[in-house]
Amino acid sequence: MKNKNLFLSFLLILGIFITSPTSGQKENNRNGQKKIEHSIGVAFGFTTGYGLAYRLKINTIGFRTNFAPYIDQYKNIYNIGLTLTKDLITNEKTKFLIYFSNSYNYENFHSVAVPSRELNKYLNTGIGIGIEFILLEKIEFDIMAGYGVYRRTDEVNMTAEAGFFYKF
Repeated sequence: MKNKNLFLSFLLILGIFITSPTSGQKENNRNGQKKIEHSIGVAFGFTTGYGLAYRLKINTIGFRTNFAPYIDQYKNIYNIGLTLTKDLITNEKTKFLIYFSNSYNYENFHSVAVPSRELNKYLNTGIGIGIEFILLEKIEFDIMAGYGVYRRTDEVNMTAEAGFFYKF
């Protein structure tokens, strides 16, 4: 329990650092204007969530959301993820970044033959580092790894995340 509280405290402090106004002030374009990028794609990960993704980047700070519904006669599964990224090192073909992520999972299993239901709701939280590869002018691929707190099993473990995006 102490490790979990220490880990969550570290996540909170890092989140405050990443979103502080002074952390991105030096990163404006050379002409002093903000650089804003929009992207859509697919992404998946244990703590970032999975499914269709939208990403907004303002200078070196990025916000990403993922969403994936799955519904059939036996189950309803919904996943939504929110991720905050901060580019640390950028060159022409790669970006080195840190991230903080949360994903919420809602699973409702039901049986047609036997009237029973099983409902699972849980939150996963993660933090780590990643690399974004600029494949073409408008196509990017990122891969991230770190540590996550999994509410379903209440443990801290390693995590992996990835995404494929088209900038517009």
